[in-house]
Amino acid sequence: MKKITLLLFIIISIMFLTISCGQSSEFCGEHFMAPSECETIGNMIKCSDCVFTWTYEPVADLPRHQKELLAQLSNPKQINVSVINTDLVGYVSKVDTYESLIIIGKVNGRGVIIDLYVNKEIKSTEDLPEWVRSFIKIKS
Repeated sequence: MKKITLLLFIIISIMFLTISCGQSSEFCGEHFMAPSECETIGNMIKCSDCVFTWTYEPVADLPRHQKELLAQLSNPKQINVSVINTDLVGYVSKVDTYESLIIIGKVNGRGVIIDLYVNKEIKSTEDLPEWVRSFIKIKS
């Protein structure tokens, strides 16, 4: 009986920590906790004020993906960014009512396509959600 009680206590504690602290996610080799108020589904984190997704792709395919994605954007503005201390180029554009930041490049040896949608204009790092700033920075 004590073992069952202990097992139930452990399961309830783990469930509480997962709900209250958010889910652990891995982004380009870096682990982080998604905010507890956000929904995490695979490589997508959906919050009330943003949606953040990332897809790993072979590095050799990135130029083709970049060309295809940029062709779909309306007036993309090129900006310099840093993703986990890797300098890359990002593209900001308007998608419906959201501002979109797309970054395509190689980070920590992995090819990645990053999409961030926020409900305000992106001009500086301060315009990014606080939890995203730990691994993406807008460079002046």
